[in-house]
Amino acid sequence: MGIINNVFVFGIGLVCLVYGAGFLIQSSIKLAYIFKLTPVFIGVVLIAFGTSVPELMVGVIAAIKNQKAIALGNIVGSNISNIGLVLGLCAVLTPLRLKKGILRGQLLIMLFSAGLLYFLSRDLILDRKDGLILLGFFFLFYLFFCFFFFFKQKTAYEIYQCDWSSDVCSSDLLLF
Repeated sequence: MGIINNVFVFGIGLVCLVYGAGFLIQSSIKLAYIFKLTPVFIGVVLIAFGTSVPELMVGVIAAIKNQKAIALGNIVGSNISNIGLVLGLCAVLTPLRLKKGILRGQLLIMLFSAGLLYFLSRDLILDRKDGLILLGFFFLFYLFFCFFFFFKQKTAYEIYQCDWSSDVCSSDLLLF
């Protein structure tokens, strides 16, 4: 494939990604509203997991092809980009108000998972045992998170006063 074709396909993919992101956000908010789930629950369970699937596939394919540096670099680079670029740009565009529960819970869990990765990789090998530990932590986090935020937070139905037929919400959430 020539360079012009690669640039064209990249451009098409980028347009689809931007359109898909807006569609994902709008649909997720609608699902939260319909099923009376919390927006944070939808964000962590649907959006975060859904946006991690491409990274998962890159990591799995890289590991199968014995490209271990790509698999690890993809995850580390993605986390740095998500915190620095995505969160930083969002904060520049509009102030992000954090609740104490998020600071105590989710950010501590994120720091713990980074520390766990560091601890497990001190011998410069992530083996099956380490992978099982990371997977176990992931599933424990999701179980805890689903329980805590499913029952303890306001639902999207309670937060947003939306007319879903016109896709207009009276909230401070910017929708594309």
